[in-house]
Amino acid sequence: MLKFFRNYDMSKEPQIQRLQKRIDNIKKNNSKVKTTQAQEVSERSEVENLFLECIDESKKELVKRRQNEMI
Repeated sequence: MLKFFRNYDMSKEPQIQRLQKRIDNIKKNNSKVKTTQAQEVSERSEVENLFLECIDESKKELVKRRQNEMI
């Protein structure tokens, strides 16, 4: 009986190794995807901040012009 289980385990080992490699590859791929997404969010945030700074600067200039026109 013990021999049966040893043979059974031995026959499944290549399949287990293949599946483990697939799992490892999927984990690596997930890690790459997460990194890419984080970079995209970071870039989007930088562009967003630049846009908001430009809006604020434009508002300040507009207020200055209006004040100068009143004088």
